[in-house]
Amino acid sequence: GENPYAEGRKGEWRDFFQVGEENGRVQIRRVKALSPKPYTPRTERLAVDIGLSPLIATDRGDLLGRGFLRLLAAYDTEIQTIAK
Repeated sequence: GENPYAEGRKGEWRDFFQVGEENGRVQIRRVKALSPKPYTPRTERLAVDIGLSPLIATDRGDLLGRGFLRLLAAYDTEIQTIAK
């Protein structure tokens, strides 16, 4: 059937379909390329701290790459083994 939500969105219908499974039923959906929404910043400035644990921290409390140092240590061990 028709999809009022998709019909109401601005965008261009593509010439391909998406096939998936939901609740044991095969779903076939026509794909629509939506126009990107204009970027609206949430804040005028953002402070960022670059480190190793976490890799990136912001003044808003976001902690990104918390396992980065552990990953680097694992790569270092692997590289040292190969280099011997």
